[in-house]
Amino acid sequence: IENISILEVGSAMGSAYKFLKNSGLIDLSNYTGVEVSQMGHDFCKKNYPTANWLHKDFTKWGEIGKYDYTFERNGIHHMPNPIKQYEKMLKSTKTAFITCFRSSLVGETIADLELSNFKTDTGRYFSSIINLFELIELGIKLGFRNIKIVFGGAHEKISTNPDDPFFLSDKINPDEIFLSRCRVLMIKSDSKAKPKFRFVVRPDNLFKNFQACLLIKKTLKEIRSKF
Repeated sequence: IENISILEVGSAMGSAYKFLKNSGLIDLSNYTGVEVSQMGHDFCKKNYPTANWLHKDFTKWGEIGKYDYTFERNGIHHMPNPIKQYEKMLKSTKTAFITCFRSSLVGETIADLELSNFKTDTGRYFSSIINLFELIELGIKLGFRNIKIVFGGAHEKISTNPDDPFFLSDKINPDEIFLSRCRVLMIKSDSKAKPKFRFVVRPDNLFKNFQACLLIKKTLKEIRSKF
């Protein structure tokens, strides 16, 4: 895959870039990674000097430009207004986009420090729960018509103690919102045809989360009928 541009949001210590470089399958001559951490940015600049590393807060980045491919891995759900950040990424994407995140299947996206957060030595940060279908409908509205959803199953239990490193308020019932993990791939199309969905789940996750999987299939069918 040659002569392409790639944007990674939340490039951290450059592990994704390293993986792609070692694969030898993708032209990385126009690779941009944006990272808010000074440590991560400095590490990438030192160890992978041929790529374009930006030390920025993505939520405050205005003129992003256009990239053939964009992706992020569990970064945006640690940002305020995650759906708005996804919108920025999707609008900057010319070909395809991929993301993985903490998800819900019922209710609106939750981005509230008082309800869900994680803590480090440097402070308290968002740990948003993104409604899967909000993201999918946003993608369709922005021209992404081929969408693959990989359901990773129910999320592990999170502490309701506000002093613990990972916190989820007892005002949120994980079972009621189907707190889970998802990965979504979206491919852009000029066609106005109805969106096409591919839903993927491992057999063990299907067995353990059968009700959630039925809900996803049902809602995808409803979304398709809307467009």
